[in-house]
Amino acid sequence: MPPKPTNLINLLMVLMTFGCVACGSGTSTSQKTPTPTITTIPVTSTPTIAPSPTTDMSLGELPVHSILFTSIGASSNVYYSVQGTPDGFVYQLQELSTDPSPFIGKLYYYRYATNHIQLLDTVQQQPVGNDRNIRLTTVAGNYVAYIKSDNSLENWELWLTNLTTDEHILIDSPSQTSEPQYPSNFAFDGQHLVWASLLQQANQVGSIIRVYTVQQRTTKTIFSDFSSPLPFIYRPAVSGSTITYTKIPYGPTDATSETIWRMNLDGSQRQQIATTKTASVNIQMGANYVAWDELNEPSLNTVHVIDLRTNQEINLPYDDCVRPLVFTHYLTCVNIDTKLFLFDLSTGKYGSTTLNASAVSMTSDRVIWTDNTGKNVLWLFYPNP
Repeated sequence: MPPKPTNLINLLMVLMTFGCVACGSGTSTSQKTPTPTITTIPVTSTPTIAPSPTTDMSLGELPVHSILFTSIGASSNVYYSVQGTPDGFVYQLQELSTDPSPFIGKLYYYRYATNHIQLLDTVQQQPVGNDRNIRLTTVAGNYVAYIKSDNSLENWELWLTNLTTDEHILIDSPSQTSEPQYPSNFAFDGQHLVWASLLQQANQVGSIIRVYTVQQRTTKTIFSDFSSPLPFIYRPAVSGSTITYTKIPYGPTDATSETIWRMNLDGSQRQQIATTKTASVNIQMGANYVAWDELNEPSLNTVHVIDLRTNQEINLPYDDCVRPLVFTHYLTCVNIDTKLFLFDLSTGKYGSTTLNASAVSMTSDRVIWTDNTGKNVLWLFYPNP
């Protein structure tokens, strides 16, 4: 067994923590395709809660609404995020506990209509040194996808949960394929779950990209590359039949740029569409648009948007914005957690809020986020056309 790629794992942990598939020419090798394992979430829902009444605010050009949740937000929480669904939102937190496992990761689902919170999953972390946690979460439609792993990334699972039926599906893990495998990142649009991994075979580490199709419940490896001495790291975005992704070179020195690519869902027609000026960008996709940020500290941070119908870049009216999200023709980004911007890419109109915006997500009718306490869940509706 060749040595574990420690430096690569450190890089992957950074990408899974801060980033949200792939590539030029490649060569295919044989890999085992994971078979999804389907279970049902146990009935462990909490009682109906009584949050504070919805509050309406005027925070700049856009009206904002909020709900205060004291039952799941607490001053001891060290991490939290919220992502919206058509019927509610998924709330992830990592809260302080007691030794020997000092942290507990939890994933909740709140439904607007019933005012009800359901515990979806929980992870009791291992003693400090190889903490296990829910590390990355993505919501689309009435599904939530997430990765549970330890720090080594040797023990991990990619899960998909149906929030309507409570179906809980194990999509991929090293135990399913009996191959040393390290996840880098994934994307989900409600129909297709796309993820990239490093795969260790013989004396070489390469990159693979897989797609799980929700309707057919099938998994397919659409790309593999073991042609380079050192692998590339991929971070995907997906919408419909198109995948876009960043391709990150890994080597003895830190990467100073990335390339942006697009391809079809089956891995065909790969095409480079841009080169970034910095590394570790966040890439997102919605409908006909792909967006990514470039962190040009200490100078301005920039969000780039390309219309995939024309391959032309759209100039945004505001710089110094990061963490873009795209839903249909709307785009959001945040100004270092002090302001949230909402752009209509079809008309060029935009507005902003002045409230601290953290953990932003987009649904079919609204933008949703938490404030810096983790207790207030806030949202704004898309403007009427």
